[in-house]
Amino acid sequence: MRVEVRHELALDGAPAVRHQPWNGIPFKVYGAEAGRAGTGAAEWLAASATARGARTLTVGLGFAGFGLLMRRHRRQYGRYLVLLGGGFATGLSLIVHGWH
Repeated sequence: MRVEVRHELALDGAPAVRHQPWNGIPFKVYGAEAGRAGTGAAEWLAASATARGARTLTVGLGFAGFGLLMRRHRRQYGRYLVLLGGGFATGLSLIVHGWH
Protein backbone atom coordinates (compact mmCIF):
# COMPACT_ATOMS: atom_id res chain seq x y z
CA MET A 1 0.00 0.00 0.00
CA ARG A 2 2.74 2.40 0.94
CA VAL A 3 4.58 1.80 -2.33
CA GLU A 4 1.44 2.53 -4.34
CA VAL A 5 0.73 5.70 -2.38
CA ARG A 6 4.34 6.89 -2.77
CA HIS A 7 4.05 6.33 -6.51
CA GLU A 8 0.74 8.25 -6.71
CA LEU A 9 2.13 11.11 -4.62
CA ALA A 10 5.21 11.32 -6.85
CA LEU A 11 2.97 11.60 -9.92
CA ASP A 12 0.15 13.80 -8.62
CA GLY A 13 1.32 15.34 -5.36
CA ALA A 14 -1.26 15.92 -2.63
CA PRO A 15 -4.26 15.59 -5.03
CA ALA A 16 -3.39 11.87 -5.32
CA VAL A 17 -5.61 11.39 -2.26
CA ARG A 18 -8.60 11.51 -4.63
CA HIS A 19 -7.74 7.91 -5.63
CA GLN A 20 -8.27 6.66 -2.07
CA PRO A 21 -11.93 5.60 -2.28
CA TRP A 22 -11.30 3.56 -5.42
CA ASN A 23 -8.23 1.63 -4.36
CA GLY A 24 -9.25 1.01 -0.74
CA ILE A 25 -5.95 2.15 0.72
CA PRO A 26 -6.68 3.73 4.11
CA PHE A 27 -6.67 7.52 4.25
CA LYS A 28 -4.12 7.48 7.07
CA VAL A 29 -1.61 5.77 4.76
CA TYR A 30 -1.96 8.69 2.34
CA GLY A 31 -1.48 11.12 5.21
CA ALA A 32 1.60 9.35 6.54
CA GLU A 33 3.22 9.01 3.13
CA ALA A 34 2.43 12.63 2.22
CA GLY A 35 4.24 13.68 5.38
CA ARG A 36 7.24 11.49 4.53
CA ALA A 37 7.27 12.92 0.99
CA GLY A 38 7.47 16.45 2.39
CA THR A 39 4.04 17.54 1.16
CA GLY A 40 3.14 20.87 2.72
CA ALA A 41 0.44 20.87 5.39
CA ALA A 42 -1.64 23.52 3.62
CA GLU A 43 -1.46 21.67 0.29
CA TRP A 44 -2.40 18.37 1.98
CA LEU A 45 -5.26 19.95 3.90
CA ALA A 46 -6.73 21.54 0.76
CA ALA A 47 -6.41 18.37 -1.35
CA SER A 48 -7.77 16.02 1.30
CA ALA A 49 -10.67 18.32 2.22
CA THR A 50 -11.61 18.66 -1.45
CA ALA A 51 -11.39 14.92 -2.15
CA ARG A 52 -13.19 13.77 0.99
CA GLY A 53 -15.76 16.56 0.85
CA ALA A 54 -16.64 15.74 -2.75
CA ARG A 55 -17.01 12.06 -1.89
CA THR A 56 -19.16 12.77 1.16
CA LEU A 57 -21.39 15.15 -0.79
CA THR A 58 -21.78 12.71 -3.68
CA VAL A 59 -22.66 9.77 -1.45
CA GLY A 60 -25.04 11.91 0.61
CA LEU A 61 -26.84 13.19 -2.46
CA GLY A 62 -27.04 9.68 -3.88
CA PHE A 63 -28.63 8.28 -0.74
CA ALA A 64 -30.97 11.27 -0.46
CA GLY A 65 -32.10 10.73 -4.04
CA PHE A 66 -32.57 7.03 -3.42
CA GLY A 67 -34.58 7.80 -0.29
CA LEU A 68 -36.84 10.19 -2.18
CA LEU A 69 -37.44 7.69 -4.95
CA MET A 70 -38.24 4.91 -2.50
CA ARG A 71 -40.60 6.84 -0.23
CA ARG A 72 -43.67 5.17 -1.65
CA HIS A 73 -42.12 1.73 -1.19
CA ARG A 74 -41.50 1.99 2.57
CA ARG A 75 -42.87 -1.48 3.14
CA GLN A 76 -39.98 -2.85 1.07
CA TYR A 77 -37.41 -1.52 3.55
CA GLY A 78 -36.07 -4.98 4.30
CA ARG A 79 -35.43 -5.68 0.63
CA TYR A 80 -33.50 -2.53 -0.07
CA LEU A 81 -31.60 -2.88 3.16
CA VAL A 82 -30.45 -6.30 1.94
CA LEU A 83 -29.64 -4.86 -1.50
CA LEU A 84 -27.63 -1.97 -0.09
CA GLY A 85 -25.82 -4.25 2.36
CA GLY A 86 -25.08 -6.71 -0.43
CA GLY A 87 -23.84 -3.93 -2.69
CA PHE A 88 -21.56 -2.63 0.05
CA ALA A 89 -20.19 -6.12 0.75
CA THR A 90 -19.60 -6.72 -2.96
CA GLY A 91 -17.82 -3.39 -3.40
CA LEU A 92 -15.64 -3.95 -0.36
CA SER A 93 -14.80 -7.47 -1.53
CA LEU A 94 -13.73 -6.14 -4.93
CA ILE A 95 -11.48 -3.54 -3.30
CA VAL A 96 -9.86 -6.06 -0.96
CA HIS A 97 -9.46 -8.56 -3.79
CA GLY A 98 -7.72 -5.83 -5.82
CA TRP A 99 -5.02 -5.59 -3.14
CA HIS A 100 -3.63 -9.01 -4.08
